[in-house]
Amino acid sequence: MTMNHTPPTAESGFPPVTEVACHLFFDFRHEPGPTPAALPTLNALESIPVTGTAGATAIRLIDPTRLVADHPRPIGERPVWEERSLTLSNDLHPFIRTMLDCADPPSDAAPAADPPIRCRGLSSNGKNLINGHYRRPSPTGPDAKGAAARPGRAANGLEVVLGATAKARLQAASEGVDPPDALPILIEDIQLFRFRTGITLAVVDVSFPPTQTPWDRAPEKLLETLPLLSRHTGAGLLRWRDSPTDAKSGERFLPGDLVRGVLGGAVLPGERPPRVYSHVAAVFETSMPPVQARELAFRLSRHYTGAYRVGAALEGTVLTEPFEDIVHAASLEGAASVINGYATAREGERELLKNWLTDRYRQVYLPLQIVAIHERVALLDMAQNAAIDVGAMDVTAEATTLRALCNRFLTFRLRYRAVQVSHITMHNQVHQATRAALDLDRMIEKVAHDVMEAERWLSDAAREKAAAKERERLEAEEKKREEAAAKERAWEQRYAWFAGLGGGGLTFLTVTAAAKAIAEFWDKSQGLSVLGKPTVLILLVGLILGFVLAVVGGVYAWRRTKAGHHELGHHAEHAGNKVVIKSHG
Repeated sequence: MTMNHTPPTAESGFPPVTEVACHLFFDFRHEPGPTPAALPTLNALESIPVTGTAGATAIRLIDPTRLVADHPRPIGERPVWEERSLTLSNDLHPFIRTMLDCADPPSDAAPAADPPIRCRGLSSNGKNLINGHYRRPSPTGPDAKGAAARPGRAANGLEVVLGATAKARLQAASEGVDPPDALPILIEDIQLFRFRTGITLAVVDVSFPPTQTPWDRAPEKLLETLPLLSRHTGAGLLRWRDSPTDAKSGERFLPGDLVRGVLGGAVLPGERPPRVYSHVAAVFETSMPPVQARELAFRLSRHYTGAYRVGAALEGTVLTEPFEDIVHAASLEGAASVINGYATAREGERELLKNWLTDRYRQVYLPLQIVAIHERVALLDMAQNAAIDVGAMDVTAEATTLRALCNRFLTFRLRYRAVQVSHITMHNQVHQATRAALDLDRMIEKVAHDVMEAERWLSDAAREKAAAKERERLEAEEKKREEAAAKERAWEQRYAWFAGLGGGGLTFLTVTAAAKAIAEFWDKSQGLSVLGKPTVLILLVGLILGFVLAVVGGVYAWRRTKAGHHELGHHAEHAGNKVVIKSHG
C-alpha cells in the first residue's frame, strides 16, 4: 500500500476510456428478523413519491392502462425482484461467502461444500420498470409484437441534467462541440443485500449508453456525471428520456428516491445521507502517464469534477499501486480503479487487463466494497443508536434499547468482521486501503467502547433489580412475621389480662375463704360476729391483692410482647443490610 503525495496535475487531457463500470451504494434500514417484509410487485408501483425540484411529489412508473384486469398482456402481478446467486473468485476466503449470503429467511440446514451466495436482483420486469419502459401504453394491433412497434432500448432510461459549468467543461474536452442539456444513463441492475445487522444495501449498476458524440469516450463525461449521480439530497437531477419537452424541466428526481420507491415497504423510512458512495473502474486501451492515472483515480474516488484544482496534499485518499498499469484509490466518498493501457502491456498481462472488469472487478473488488460499505454503515448506525439519553426513559425501555445494541454488535463481530479477505496479497491491500479510508478501525473501537459501557450499565441495572427484588421479598416476609407477631401479641395480651384477672379472682376467693375461716375461729374465740370489722378488713386486703396481681400480670405480658417485636425488627433490618452489601460487591 502506498500513499501518493505528488501533485497529480496532467499537462494534457485524458485518453479515451475503453470500458467503464459504475456502481452506486444506497443503504437502508429494515426490521430485524428472519422473515423479511414482502417486496412489491408491479401492481404497487404505478407511481412512487420522490423529492423533485419543487419539493415532495410523485413520478409515474407505469401507465395505468397496463394494470387493468382485462388488458391483453397484464403485468400487475409480475415480480420486480428475483433471487440471485453471486459468483465470487476462489481467491476470496470462504467466510466472505457467508458475509454476502443474504438468504431470506436464513437456512438452518448444514452448509454445502460450495454453498450459493444468494441475494436479490431486479427481474426483467424490474429492469423495464426502473428504466421507464412501462411508462408508455403497451403496443396494440397486428404489429404489437414487431420491432417496428416498439422504440429501441436507447429510447428508454434516464438522463442526468447538466449545469452550465459542466457543459462548458465537456465542451472544452470535446474540442468545442456543444454538449446537450442532459446525458443518458441506464440502470442495468440493482443487487439487494439484506444483512442480519438490520442494514439493506442496494448496489445500483449504472451504464452510459453511447450517443455518437465526441465526449462518448471522454473520461470527463464520467467525472461530470458521477457527482450528480452521487447526490442524495437537494434538487432532483434525473429525468426520463422519453418525457415530453414541456415536462422535462419539472419532472426531476433523485436516484435514491427511485431506488427506495421500487423497494416499497421492505425497508424503513429514514434520513438520507447527503452523498452516495460509489465504486468506479475505468479500463483504458491507450496508456497515460502514471501521474494522470493517479489524478483520474483520485478524482473519481472523491467525486471531483474538472472544476477542482487538485493539490499536493491527498490526506484521506489511499492509493494502492500493485502494478505499473493498475491504480486503486480509496476515499470516504468512493473508490476507483484505473487500468492504464492494456494495449501496451506484455502478452501475458494483456488479456488479464482487457477482461479485468469481468474477471477481477465483479468477482473480487466489487464484493469487497460491499463488505466494507456494510461494515461502515452498520457501525455508523450502531454508534448513532448508542447516543441515547440515559434517564430520559424508564429503566425497562433503556435496558431493551441497550440490549438490542449489544446483540447487534455481537452479530456484527461474529459474522461480518473480516481480518483478511483473500489468499492474494493485493486483494488484502486494496481492502485494507478501503478500510483505512473509511476509518473503520477507529469506528469499531468507538462502538466497542459504547457496547462495554452498555454492558456495564446492564450489569449494574441487573444487580439493582435483583437487590430490589430481594428487598421486596424480605419486606414481604417481615410484614408476614409482623402480622403473625401482632396476632400473637394480641393473644398474649388477652391471655395475660384474663390470667391476671383469673389469678386475682382466685386470690380473692382464697383470701376470702381464709378470712372466713379466721373470722370464724376468731369469733369463736372472742365471741364476735362473723361479719364484724376484722372480716371486712380481710376482704378488702384480698381484693387489693387480686387487683395488684392482675395488673402485674398484664404489664409483664405487654413488656414481653414488646421485646419480641423489637427483636424481630432488628433481624429484618440486618437481613436487608446484608442484601444491600451483597448487591454492591
